[in-house]
Amino acid sequence: MTRRRLPAFAAELAAARHRGLVPRHLGFGYVAVVLNWDNHATAGLHRIVLPPNVELATLDLGCLAGLHVLLTHTETESARAAAAVDALLAAGVWRIDAANLDAIDRGDDLAHAWPVFNQEGIRHAA
Repeated sequence: MTRRRLPAFAAELAAARHRGLVPRHLGFGYVAVVLNWDNHATAGLHRIVLPPNVELATLDLGCLAGLHVLLTHTETESARAAAAVDALLAAGVWRIDAANLDAIDRGDDLAHAWPVFNQEGIRHAA
């Protein structure tokens, strides 16, 4: 069995979670997840990067179990964002706010630009 590795910038969070700690819940969640190194749209949350050249299945996302995650992405990353939502939910993430930065910039309806996913499998508008 291949050992999965932590995503970039997740080691400190994983160590804290191992000690039973949970990050402070701020306005948009506990942790921000981005899909490329240049995305810094994190609302002041701890930032974890899931780089495009890394297969999601090789990452250990367990440190995010039970947390509320803000996932920010662009439209060119939409397919990877959908796969990331599936991987995060499979890892036990409690809630995911998946903010499409391009749609927000255009002023699209929030039901389209900022869907919310949770463990009940229900998709909500923000």
